[in-house]
Amino acid sequence: MLVPMATQQMLSGELDDVYYSRMASSLGDKVAILDHILPGNIVDVGSGGGELGAAIAQAFPTSRVVGIDPFPYPHSAIPVLEGYADELLSIVETPVDTIVASSILHEVFSYGNRDALRGSMRNIDLTLRVFHQALAPGGRLIIRDGVTPDNPESLATMTLLNPEDDAWVERYLAECPFAQPGYDRTVALVRRAPGVWEGTIHSLTEFAFTYTWGAESFARESQEFYTAMSEDDYVGFAHAVGFTVIHSQQYVQPGYIDHLHNRLTFSFPFPATNALYVLDKTR
Repeated sequence: MLVPMATQQMLSGELDDVYYSRMASSLGDKVAILDHILPGNIVDVGSGGGELGAAIAQAFPTSRVVGIDPFPYPHSAIPVLEGYADELLSIVETPVDTIVASSILHEVFSYGNRDALRGSMRNIDLTLRVFHQALAPGGRLIIRDGVTPDNPESLATMTLLNPEDDAWVERYLAECPFAQPGYDRTVALVRRAPGVWEGTIHSLTEFAFTYTWGAESFARESQEFYTAMSEDDYVGFAHAVGFTVIHSQQYVQPGYIDHLHNRLTFSFPFPATNALYVLDKTR
């Protein structure tokens, strides 16, 4: 996972262990990535604890599978090279047959790469161009990440089943950088009554993602904007760089509903906020 330098200082080893343990337990829907991988030289970008990379290596035993991460986890299940996503060309052996970017592009957007330019779509453009350069002709990029919900700017409400949890919304608004102007995506929430908050669907779901991870990860998750890119954004960037989208899927991740059903309710059906895109390098 990508973590900015400023945030790295506040993460203890204990918190990292909790975080990576939870990430490992959520491998679930990531398994769908295996159906789209081209064997050969495979790179898992932002490999975290290496659980996904290990699953790839097991499924493709004759392939070379490595990860890159700016802060390699010391007990990673696969070899991990240190570096940011936009440094891939100088870190891994190229050309690459498959690049896997699972839950990474929203972090590239949120934190930037080594230059730490936060909250800019330019981060996505730069990173996709690097991926494109690293891939062999006909190579494949697989993206699993957040996607902007439908009707993102529609106003809606969220009701916390425990009104004392208002303090979590207040903390989120105080710590989340995107609650301030100056970014390509922002959040804004207003309390209308104890436990009742109004905002856009986009803002409400962004808080929910931070909230569902719990207290252990709140400081980290509040720094991220998970659903920064819409389907049109993904497709537009892909075509501009030289990719063809061969698979596009948006879905509701059941884990969010499971973790939130006894904590809050929305005035709208929980939207599809996860996506899987398969892009082939065609020019």
